[in-house]
Amino acid sequence: MQDADLLHLLKKDPSKGLHALMDVYAGLVFFLIRNKTSDVCSIEDMEECMSDVFTAFYRRVPEIDLQKGTIKAYLCQIAKRTAIHLYKKKTAEKCNVSLNDAYREGSTSDGFSIEETYVAEETRARLIKSIGELTEPDRAIIISKYFYGESSRSISARLGLSVSAIDTRASRALKKLKTKLEGKIDG
Repeated sequence: MQDADLLHLLKKDPSKGLHALMDVYAGLVFFLIRNKTSDVCSIEDMEECMSDVFTAFYRRVPEIDLQKGTIKAYLCQIAKRTAIHLYKKKTAEKCNVSLNDAYREGSTSDGFSIEETYVAEETRARLIKSIGELTEPDRAIIISKYFYGESSRSISARLGLSVSAIDTRASRALKKLKTKLEGKIDG
């Protein structure tokens, strides 16, 4: 089916037009989305993104000028932008580790005297505040690695960074934290 015929069908009978459009371009659109998002998204997320692409395309049907580009070009551009947006959203979600949850899981004070408990809690509070002041992804790396005990390899896969980058960032972040806490934490 030619682009002009497909565009005419989309305007005349949207349901048939969308089915025809998806029959021709669903594979291409899914391929583009999968290439951009497969390391951070589930198949369901990618399918939802594909649905968003076709919906966005349909909303633009009245504006499409085949003199400026093909339907394939329009769809590829929308798919690329939508996939990048989804990738950024999912990456941000994966980096968003709760500092409060990490604090609760790592907070025990069995066997300390009242003074030791107070000093330990004060140090912890300063540590939590200092970790909160780190930039992403350093903050997520420190919390994941030292509060949750997650391996560098696991963090690497989740954040899309190399294992050596995770280790380097963790080391630099620990140095920053030690400086802020005047050397009162162990690395």
